[in-house]
Amino acid sequence: MQEHAPDINALIAVKNLDSFNPDQALNFLGELTDLSLDMERMDGLRRAVALGEELLERELEQDQRSLLHYFLSNAWSNQRALKEGGEMPDFGWQQEEIVQELRHLRESLASDDGLLPDDRVCQILTNLGNSMSHVGRFSEAIAYWDASLARIPASHLARGNRALGFVWYAQTLYNGEHWEIFLRQAHTELKTALLLPIHDDAKAFFDIQRRSVEEALGPEALARRSDLSAYPSPPGEADVPYLQWCLGHRLFLNPLNELGLNPIAAQDVLVMPTNAGDAATAYDTLKQAYAAARVAAYEALEGSTTEDTESLSDSLSGLFNAAAHVLATYLDLGIPDGKASLSTLWYQDQGPNAGLLPPFTNSLNWSLRGLYAMGKDLANESPSPTSTPNERLLWLLKRARETLLSLALAIYTEERQQRYAK
Repeated sequence: MQEHAPDINALIAVKNLDSFNPDQALNFLGELTDLSLDMERMDGLRRAVALGEELLERELEQDQRSLLHYFLSNAWSNQRALKEGGEMPDFGWQQEEIVQELRHLRESLASDDGLLPDDRVCQILTNLGNSMSHVGRFSEAIAYWDASLARIPASHLARGNRALGFVWYAQTLYNGEHWEIFLRQAHTELKTALLLPIHDDAKAFFDIQRRSVEEALGPEALARRSDLSAYPSPPGEADVPYLQWCLGHRLFLNPLNELGLNPIAAQDVLVMPTNAGDAATAYDTLKQAYAAARVAAYEALEGSTTEDTESLSDSLSGLFNAAAHVLATYLDLGIPDGKASLSTLWYQDQGPNAGLLPPFTNSLNWSLRGLYAMGKDLANESPSPTSTPNERLLWLLKRARETLLSLALAIYTEERQQRYAK
């Protein structure tokens, strides 16, 4: 117990925050949330959630509302940490804690009207990256960590957690060269994080991860260098703006596009395993449809055509159900043609309130879990796309790309797990 720490029992006994002004209430919730984690008091964290939800009903300034959602996300995250008890993270698919954690982090970011200081926004973005990575949404996780580092490049937590995200993402890849590239990038990021101002616990943890990456790669692979600066094939001058646009928005079906504007990533390289049967053929069709939608979106958004972006969004939306059909067919879920949906295929009788189907109940397939999380987002269109048709089109395009990435990687993982089980 901390010396001179507040009496946590007294804090938990507070029935409401009616006598607190908003700033006092926020300070109280932050203190209760942090102290409850330090003292391993689940009842304190639940009380913080209850009081915080009541405070949401009051009239608050936008920056206060943003901060309140951030504190609520921490209260849910701390509950998850206490349940795990310092052991390996719980990667169960149906965790109320991670659902609420993500909801409040997104609300916190959406509520910020520019008044929150950069270090607080950096914390929100970093935590969003951590949570999205936890549910297998690596592409979006990396984008959040990147946004955090764009604000504060010296953030050791954003940089170190992004490095860990690269390590975890690498475990889902089937291409050995890509695996090496991601681990080398993770090693570089961890070394950088360790050189930044950093507290002792984080330094010890990141150093352990750095040594684990070194051991996984071995000296030869760690020393190897890959040239990412050349296009897979020399493009025509007229094609370069389109390729750069796709790279900048991370729209290629290529994991290397997560690492930035590297020309080597300007190619849709993902394929299905050759023994995936009809799923491989169907995936090729999906790739072609996605590539055509990407070109049409570029031409519409960059002004070279007058094609209606809303109609493009409507046609792009069909890719998600098509991807769900490919997955349902591969896993032999028995879902009739035209009925598969990324939002519902996971459940018994496709009912979101029912339990998970047996193939998913104890699945350790991270990419598959990412598709499950994507389905929940699509059902709620969460986070809500911004209001303009152009921004909605780009929002859908990025998620279609992530869905097709995860679909290929999920089926490769299923094939790999089946081989190991024999």
